[in-house]
Amino acid sequence: MENLDNALAELASQLGISVSQLWDWMQGYGIQAYARAKIGMLASEIAVLVMFFVVMLLMAWMYVSKVMPRLAEHDIDLIDVITTILSVIFVLVGSLVLVLVCSDIPELVGWIVSPEGMVIEKLMEVL
Repeated sequence: MENLDNALAELASQLGISVSQLWDWMQGYGIQAYARAKIGMLASEIAVLVMFFVVMLLMAWMYVSKVMPRLAEHDIDLIDVITTILSVIFVLVGSLVLVLVCSDIPELVGWIVSPEGMVIEKLMEVL
């Protein structure tokens, strides 16, 4: 509880208001602001995960439709194998980079949708 009191006092002093004013705001408008921030963050996380899943499905489809028939017919040479391996590595590394970069998107969406809600989110992280 002392951590919450200290965090609220520090935030209130940074905003130039009293702790009671900050507390009143958090109990009223703050709950809706926090809810909007959380909804925005969760929606963007779902969108990023769906995008990642679609990329993985497209990669699997590309491999199965282009490479597997040639493997079955034994009509593949060393350059095709190397190209396929490099393509798979490139897509996997690209997907990993996409996930790492997109992990910041939910927080960005939260700040855009509801900056006040993200302030509360940051307060919750302190606790």
